[in-house]
Parts: sequence; C-alpha cells; structure tokens
Amino acid sequence: MVFHVGDLMKSIYLLMYKAEEGVLEIRAKDFHSNYMTAVDILDDDTYLGAEISYNLFTVRKNSDAAADEDRNRLEVTLVTTIMTFDSMHHPMSEFLNTLGYE
Repeated sequence: MVFHVGDLMKSIYLLMYKAEEGVLEIRAKDFHSNYMTAVDILDDDTYLGAEISYNLFTVRKNSDAAADEDRNRLEVTLVTTIMTFDSMHHPMSEFLNTLGYE
C-alpha cells in the first residue's frame, strides 16, 4: 500500500506500508523544501502540491530510471502561482488546504 504525504516543512513524500514489518518506508520524495498546505495524486507517477506561498506544483516519480537514487526522487515538473496579493490591501486569512476535482 502506497501513501502520498505532504509534510508541512519538507514537501511531498511517497510512503509504502509494509504490513509484515508494521513500518512505513520512504519510496520517493521531493528534495525541495515547500511549506505544504495540500497534496493530491494525479496519476500513478504524478502528484499535485499546494504550498504556503500560493503556488501549485507537480512532481513526477521516474519509475523507469535505472538507478535507485533516480527512482526515489520526485522531480518538479510544473510550478504556477495561483494568487499574488498585497497583504496591506487584500489580506488572506486561509491557505489552500483542500484539492478537489470532479
């Protein structure tokens, strides 16, 4: 069983639960620091993240890489700003913390 996790100060991790050992193992991670507010899965290898600076970004797991180090790294494939604001004129009280789609 694989989980995608947004660590508040570290970014996105993919964790695998090993039931026979009762442990979670890191399968891949984004090595960039992002103060995460939400994370969701787009497909088996692509994940969407939202972070505190109002940016959305996607990361991709390179499942076909030859080296373990490359397979265990989530590479950023897209970054976009969803909002910019002047806090003096347009205070924002909440961050994006839910990603949903139909």
